[in-house]
Formats: sequence, structure tokens, C-alpha cells
Amino acid sequence: MKKLLMLILIALLVAFSIFLFIQGVHIGSFEIPGIKIIQEKDDELDAKIQQAGKLAEKDYKQAVGDVTASSQQLKQQKKNYEDMTAISTDAEGKSTNQIEKYEIETLWVRLGNHATSQGVVMQMDVIKGNSSTQDMYNLKFTATGSYISITDFISAIENDSTLGFKIEEFKMNPSSSGSDLQATFVCKDIAIKDVSQSTTTTPSPSTDTSTNTNNTTNNTTNNTNSNSTSNTSNSTNTTNTSSSNAAR
Repeated sequence: MKKLLMLILIALLVAFSIFLFIQGVHIGSFEIPGIKIIQEKDDELDAKIQQAGKLAEKDYKQAVGDVTASSQQLKQQKKNYEDMTAISTDAEGKSTNQIEKYEIETLWVRLGNHATSQGVVMQMDVIKGNSSTQDMYNLKFTATGSYISITDFISAIENDSTLGFKIEEFKMNPSSSGSDLQATFVCKDIAIKDVSQSTTTTPSPSTDTSTNTNNTTNNTTNNTNSNSTSNTSNSTNTTNTSSSNAAR
């Protein structure tokens, strides 16, 4: 009977040991992994090793190739940019860079349209710039109007792709008359055709209107004087004729 109990106890211990060997033990922070968990961990480790080998063999080489291609493309773009911005001269020492030159009348019309559309009174001074390049000038603007009108006017100039002007040295102060504001700013290094070396002031639209009014007044005065002179001459001739008839 004792031998039978011993055999049963041994069998239970062996079965429990086999169970622990397969499933493992987990009690609180104490853990003994079983064969099943060990196999899972081993499979995960093998998968990571294979993935690392794949990266080293294929993905790494591809990444290096992509970086190399991007580097070469960047170098080519840099070279193209340097070629475009480099100042080269021909055999006669003339610059081969093509710079678009504006006519002062064209600039005044286009900028005047922007000023008129935004309700701004504009004055533009054409000043010889510091650049050694011929026909390069700075445009100094004085714009008078409301805050919104001035900001819209500046935005219209900056967004005009045909001009490509950059606003610099912007200042805004209250106007000397009324509640309007007065802003000053400069657009530098503008290529303009046939402009004298001295400062040129382009009159505002209000000045043009005053000039036209003065011309009209002068013409009216001249016409009045001419008519008066003619009438006086006619009266004199009539008097002379009457005197002659009386003498006869």
C-alpha cells in the first residue's frame, strides 16, 4: 500500500514537473518561462535577426543609393543656380546677364493705376542707386491715404508679377493734413531706360489735375484777351469809317 502511494506521488510530481516545464511558472514578480514561451521568444529573436539581415543586405543599400542620388541632384541644382547667378563677361568685357529694363512712363502708368485703384495719392522719386551697374535706380515712394488703402497699395505692388519689386525701408506716419496717413518706402536696384543721373520727381495725379486746370484757365484768359482786342479793333475801324463819311 505504501509503495502504491509512493508511485502515485512520484507520478504526480513528474506530471507537475512536466506541466511546469511546458507552461512555466509565474507568481507575482517571480517567473520561470516554460518551453512554450522560450520557443516563442526564440522565434521572435529569429525574426528580428532575419529582418536585420534584410536591412543590412537590401534596405541599407537602397537607402545609401537614395542618399547618393539626392546628393548628386542637390549638387547639380547648386551648380545650375551658381551658373545662373554668376556674373560673366564676354570678350569685350560686357556683361552677358540679361536684366529687364523698364521705361519710366510704363512704370508711372502701372504704379499710378495701383494707386488710383486703392485710393492712394502717390509720389515717386527716381534716384540713382548705389549699384555700379548702369541704368540701375532706386524708386522712393510717398503714399498718402488711409491705413487700409496704403497696405492694399503696397500689396498690389508686391503681388504684381510684371514688376517684381521688393519693399524696403517702410515707414508710416500721420499726414500733415487731415486724418490720412503718409507712408514712405523704397524699391532698390530697378533697371530703368533713359533716366538722367539726377533725382527725378514724378508728380502725383492731383498735381496733373492742377496743371491741366491752370492750362485751361490760361487758355480761357488768352481767348478773352484776344476777343477783347478784336472787338476794340473793330470799334476803332467803325469810328474811322464814320469820320470819313462825315468829312465827305
